[in-house]
Amino acid sequence: MHLSPITLLFAAPALSFVVFPEAQVFLELPVASQSDSVSPRPGRPTSDDYDAYADPLPVVIWHGLGDSADAAGLKEIAELINEIHEGTYVHIISLGASEGAPDRQQSFFGNVSQQIDQVCDQLARDPILRTAPAIDAIGFSQGGQFLRGYIERCGHWAPRVRNLITFGSQHNGIAEFQKCESPTDWLCQGANSLLKASTVWSNFVQSRLVPAQYYRNLNDYDNYLAHSNFLADINNEREVKNPQYAANLAAIDDFIMIVFAEDQTVVPRESSWFFDVNVTKDEDGNEQRQVIPLLDLDIYKQDWIGLKELRQKNGLHFYKLQGGHMDLKTKDLEAIFRGHLGPLLKKRGARIDYQANRDNIVDHCLGTEYNLIPLPSLNAAFASPQLYWAKPLPEPDLRALVDNSLCFALYSPDSNSGAEHKKGDEGTATTATATTAAITSTRVLIGFARLVTDHVTLSYLTDVYVLPAWQGRGLGRWLVACVQEVTGLVGWYERMMKMRAVTGTEAYTVLEWKGPGNVF
Repeated sequence: MHLSPITLLFAAPALSFVVFPEAQVFLELPVASQSDSVSPRPGRPTSDDYDAYADPLPVVIWHGLGDSADAAGLKEIAELINEIHEGTYVHIISLGASEGAPDRQQSFFGNVSQQIDQVCDQLARDPILRTAPAIDAIGFSQGGQFLRGYIERCGHWAPRVRNLITFGSQHNGIAEFQKCESPTDWLCQGANSLLKASTVWSNFVQSRLVPAQYYRNLNDYDNYLAHSNFLADINNEREVKNPQYAANLAAIDDFIMIVFAEDQTVVPRESSWFFDVNVTKDEDGNEQRQVIPLLDLDIYKQDWIGLKELRQKNGLHFYKLQGGHMDLKTKDLEAIFRGHLGPLLKKRGARIDYQANRDNIVDHCLGTEYNLIPLPSLNAAFASPQLYWAKPLPEPDLRALVDNSLCFALYSPDSNSGAEHKKGDEGTATTATATTAAITSTRVLIGFARLVTDHVTLSYLTDVYVLPAWQGRGLGRWLVACVQEVTGLVGWYERMMKMRAVTGTEAYTVLEWKGPGNVF
């Protein structure tokens, strides 16, 4: 199945770019020799015989509200994972006495903290999971925050999670309860009836009704802190913090949070990105929504659960999928599973893609598709005094330079100049909703980096810049971090950076213009 190229989304400085293996290839590494078939080895006594370059890590899945471990959709997902990473051991969490109705019942009724304790023991007893060097975890809807709870509470002794992928999860809670799809869904109807008949903050409800334990209304925040049985604890929102939670979550490699653009089940849907939404009403009674990005929240700024440390090592990823809640398309799942599941170490192609359909670009974007780079803008930068080491080139020569290099082009999604770009927009994930044609016509090249490389052993970095009007926003750090991550995927790269000694009058001119300590 052909996958469309993927856009590099920039929701905040230094966030990692998307690396998906299908579409435009820019690096192709030698493939490690592998057997034709890799299969899980039940009962292997230790991880010593685990081939980090060949054996895919086991995957643990926690389903959502109203689902069960034997659901056909979950089995199809397990099969898809094995199609992409052959031989993957997939463990689907079941909490009932058996799969099916008892497990589904546990998704509505039960004590979430006790359920997580049960899962910690369940995974620790599994002979494959406990001996693997790490596992990958996938949480669908409420299963996402429950798996995060597993990491925070048990990650230091139970099977270690490498990557956590959450689809439409409620990391910052819900302000409304899910409506039942059918009047004959007695489990759902019974849960909602219980909520209507009781206060959500009663000990009875908080210890028995699963959705109530991640209910979080900013207009009733004090009661939430005082009575929440689950979410207030794993979000470390109370005055006394548990430092183990932050240490455990920060120890994973990647935390991938996926929001559904038309999600009407999770209210607010931005909770899937750990955002807050403050809802108020104006004088006319119309509802006003103020979206507060993660980077502006205390849970991030004070690093209550390790999210800030994860971001600093490029471990936070924010993806948006079109459609409603849990509207999962095979092409999206394939791309995500290829990029974030599989062997512990990869010797396959390291690739970076640019989405042909550039709808819903989030703030700035970075791409390597050389055909999209506007050569006049690049040449204008080469001719500017800011790039004192470079010089403009005839267009045929500039085209050859771009075509024969691995180029990282940094774009603004609008046509405003840097001086007109609103301060404070950086670090948010506000969606720029526009058509592909509009985005293409208004895209502005604001930064650039170029690798001269043979794609195997040598990478030579040069021509790195961010236009002066866009400096001071963390864009340069993010650009270089992307380059470093790419070269870091190739273990045998020799890395070099082009430097030129500037002497005499020219050196004083540069220092006078840039200022001491800012030659670059």
